[in-house]
Amino acid sequence: MDVGAIAFYRHEDRFKEIIKHLGTSDKAFAMTDTDFEEKYGYSLQSVFHTLYQSDDMWGFVARKVNKRDGSTAYKLVSEKESIREVPADDIYFALKMTDYDYTHWAEMASPYGLQESKGGLRIMKVPTKTVKGNAEHREMKCFGNALYQVVKTQANDWDNYYNMGSYNNTQWHDKQPYFLDPMQSMTNRKQYNPRQQPQGQYVNPFVPNPTPWPNYSPNASTLHAIPFSRDNIKPISFTVIQQTASLENQLCVFVNFPNGIPMIIG
Repeated sequence: MDVGAIAFYRHEDRFKEIIKHLGTSDKAFAMTDTDFEEKYGYSLQSVFHTLYQSDDMWGFVARKVNKRDGSTAYKLVSEKESIREVPADDIYFALKMTDYDYTHWAEMASPYGLQESKGGLRIMKVPTKTVKGNAEHREMKCFGNALYQVVKTQANDWDNYYNMGSYNNTQWHDKQPYFLDPMQSMTNRKQYNPRQQPQGQYVNPFVPNPTPWPNYSPNASTLHAIPFSRDNIKPISFTVIQQTASLENQLCVFVNFPNGIPMIIG
């Protein structure tokens, strides 16, 4: 199961009640979005969004665990933002987000860890649409007891990263992102042509640097970590990666007996 997937492992009775209340069943999850909407009059995605709202039923998959006894388990990020280990057999349904949005990310100190304030707080900032749009998803990592999607992005001006309308952005204004290659950034700055830049947006021996980020150079790549937490991740669309047992059983019967179960009269 992919890291970042949504694994349902608790309150299966409530899971079934929600589906029943919506007027459908888990057996309909094998239908295409179009077929589902034609039959029920609403979208299959809306069912998945409703299930996602019951966040005490599921956890984000952080990693797979191969047990010594040969069994499999998964480390999941629970609704309390803590890591818990769950046997694979306890997972009765799973979704994967095919698209999602988010509000904030954490600044990284290196590819292997996060920046922290003197008080031990993560440096959270709200990025602009520009740098979010340029973001390239890389690996997913656990730092402490939390799961993050690491992204790489860039901007042609340092102040395109963050708007000062956010309290966090103002509070951590001088906390620079992690630059993938700070030494290359410094080299780029030496080659920076001020004639191609707006007044005051360049560095030379006679003009003070207008950015508070010492390693900044235009279009230098930076890394950031998106927290996979309930208050940050906003799913847009889902796909099923593990069907319920009842649907799996139904599909097995269909595959083995496509013309129906034969009757034996003795």
